[in-house]
Amino acid sequence: MEPSQQRAFLIKAIRYLRSATIEIVSYFNGAWKQPASVLSSVGSLGGRLIGPQVSKVDPEFEDSEKCISAVFELPVGDHSSYRSQGYSEAAAVEAVKAAVLTVRGRGKSAEPVDKVIEWFLGVPGLKVKDGWSARELKDGVYEVVFSYLDGDSPSLAKWTVVAGSGQVMYENRNAKIMSYLSED
Repeated sequence: MEPSQQRAFLIKAIRYLRSATIEIVSYFNGAWKQPASVLSSVGSLGGRLIGPQVSKVDPEFEDSEKCISAVFELPVGDHSSYRSQGYSEAAAVEAVKAAVLTVRGRGKSAEPVDKVIEWFLGVPGLKVKDGWSARELKDGVYEVVFSYLDGDSPSLAKWTVVAGSGQVMYENRNAKIMSYLSED
């Protein structure tokens, strides 16, 4: 296949592709030729690193080097045509409510998001504040928000919906928690 044909094929393929998984991994040792200022900030072999994306290279050993590893799901392709096909904020909210998501570290939820939230609202101290809302971010990608009170503190759970594909992704910790219910 000629280079121009390959480029045309890739452009057509991207139009139909709904999302891409991007993985970022960073090691902090001399072999990767990182600036001395970075290595001194993160500590020898990443020793000062903390947080959810930090892991030991070899978890079997206490003195293992640490690295940063993160995986992202990114919507790709042109989704703008869905606006002209009647996709709306209300449709985005309904897509989130109906979604049965697979939550990293937990597995697939036994219930759709609306049933999970209904279950959580049965917990003393949690109640609806403003409820559901949505807005289009760009080109058929919508942010959907559920507003609630945790005691007296206002809280938000946020998801992203890709119009047309109906792909739903949780975007913050609250949405992750409110996207999973076990079968028990």
